[in-house]
Amino acid sequence: MGNETMFWLGAAGMIVLAMLFLLPPLLGRTKLVSVARRETNLAIFQQRLEELKQDLEGESINQEQFGQAEADLKRELLSDLEEEEQQAHQDSGAGRLAAVAVLVAVPVIAIGVYTQIGSPEAVDVQAASQRAEAKQGKVAFEDAVAQLEKKLAQDPSNLEGWMMLAKSYRYLGRNAEIVKVYQRALSHFGDHPDPQLLLDYGEALADQQQGAWEGEPMVQLQRALEIDPNHADVLWFAGHIHFDMGKPQQALGYWERLSKVVPQNDDEVISMINQAAAKAQQQLGLPQQPLIAVKAAPAASGATLSVAVSLDPVLVGTVSPEDTVFVFAKAIGRKGPPLAAKRLTVADLPATVLLDDSLAMMPGNNLSSVERVIVGAKITKSGVATGGSGDLLSSTESATSNSETIQLQISAAAE
Repeated sequence: MGNETMFWLGAAGMIVLAMLFLLPPLLGRTKLVSVARRETNLAIFQQRLEELKQDLEGESINQEQFGQAEADLKRELLSDLEEEEQQAHQDSGAGRLAAVAVLVAVPVIAIGVYTQIGSPEAVDVQAASQRAEAKQGKVAFEDAVAQLEKKLAQDPSNLEGWMMLAKSYRYLGRNAEIVKVYQRALSHFGDHPDPQLLLDYGEALADQQQGAWEGEPMVQLQRALEIDPNHADVLWFAGHIHFDMGKPQQALGYWERLSKVVPQNDDEVISMINQAAAKAQQQLGLPQQPLIAVKAAPAASGATLSVAVSLDPVLVGTVSPEDTVFVFAKAIGRKGPPLAAKRLTVADLPATVLLDDSLAMMPGNNLSSVERVIVGAKITKSGVATGGSGDLLSSTESATSNSETIQLQISAAAE
């Protein structure tokens, strides 16, 4: 069997493993998203129907008006569920794209190894060809790794080669040798090694301590920061490491430094940093303020309110992460459904949501139809917006033209 064939056997074997272990979660995620949308639509329908019943009992509407409104609600629910089904197909496509990305990324290590040592033909696989066919792919890859080791012995200044070797060891399950790889690599780069190499070395050391960063792993992290205090990856992970160690103040400090060096036009990165910082701010009892200002989206056709919702630290532990959170805007002094509503869970907090006319529950009954509203956030165990005993609430009055973010901290029992 030819050397090139052996190479592709190795890569194919890794792809099959990736499909078995990585693809089901990626493809299954779209189902979870679809279920979440459907539950939200049904919850809003139930809320609006309950409020219509209350209006009927309070004689705000008659039986004929109730029947017409109920029929309208059912038509809207059917339309929403059809739109949800279409969106689910789109999300499924995104899941497939992510799956394709995995299939491309996993064999990169195999290809990277061969790139480091030269063409597939450079690998001596005579011994591998004598083994059982089922083992040939793995043997070919192991032989390639051995060739990479020989090349690094001849050219130890090849930083990418060392990092590729460590990753290869991880895939081969040779975890006990990963730390030695980093140590050998660092011995060739003097007093100012690459910060990423130090970060990866620290992670390998932490893995030997069941994920604990105390001691030598932290020494390597600090070395990386000393060499490059503005290294974005190191600052990001330093924040998470300290947050997981129960040190939110230090974590927030690293993320504040990170916020000054990342591109200010990368919305995804900005969102990640702000969300991480918000969790640290919440633990410290500080107001949830974004570290990087989010650029205003293009002006919508109607009123839009930005609402930042957090949970009083005193209440942490008294509510379940699965409890429902409704963020809403209601007309002042008017009965009926909210002008806009958004459904979250406690696990999503802290979070910032946008309430606009697209979230209206009845045509024409939206934020743009009034000048002032009551903006609120409520935790309810019932999962229905009308709620019940024991619900927790925070609310305030606001103009619908308000361009500043409204801060709501849920702390009091609903009346």
